[in-house]
Amino acid sequence: MKSDLKVPVTHEDGMIVLEIKSLPIVAYGSSLGEAVANFQDHFAYLWDSIALQPDSLLTRDARETKRMQLGLVSKIAIAT
Repeated sequence: MKSDLKVPVTHEDGMIVLEIKSLPIVAYGSSLGEAVANFQDHFAYLWDSIALQPDSLLTRDARETKRMQLGLVSKIAIAT
């Protein structure tokens, strides 16, 4: 990542909630680990479905989300 992504942690109805409204990602879990895993899944889905797509295929809101994602991440690599 280009910088640390600080994700606020809140609680709602007994669940742990991680939310970045500007991306938009809302992830829930009964534990912090579960909420983090769900957040990572949502981020990966947005990366694949928005950040990697040509701008011509995206709506204005999706292009803004893409711009924010690309501002956070320079590349994703699998650690081996």
